[in-house]
Amino acid sequence: LLGLLSFLTDVDNRIYLRFGKVQRIYMALIQIAIYALPISVLSMVCFLAAGIEFSLAKVVLYTLAVIALALAIGVVIILLPIKISPAKVLSAVLPVYLILCFLFGGILFDLASFSKFLKDVCMIFPPHYF
Repeated sequence: LLGLLSFLTDVDNRIYLRFGKVQRIYMALIQIAIYALPISVLSMVCFLAAGIEFSLAKVVLYTLAVIALALAIGVVIILLPIKISPAKVLSAVLPVYLILCFLFGGILFDLASFSKFLKDVCMIFPPHYF
């Protein structure tokens, strides 16, 4: 999410206009990956420290999926016909999303007590998987 915010801020500042299409895509992916990759490494370290079995391939694929999803969300936000900057839109939505992650990610509440519908809603939020 922080990488997506940085990407949208750079779009607002028209930094990507200085480069060709391939370089723009590469820079956007790098901008988002800079934040996503350390988090995946930290997750693996935490799994190892806690003695939890995990698949390296699943963690890497999940990280790549998060990067692709963040880029897709960024492109959708950029293409929305709104007059305010995309970075400001994400800045407004980000706190709401983080609160929902706490509520539906199993951080504050025991997910076992949730109804079937709420358990399905929890699948949207990344903390649910940990």
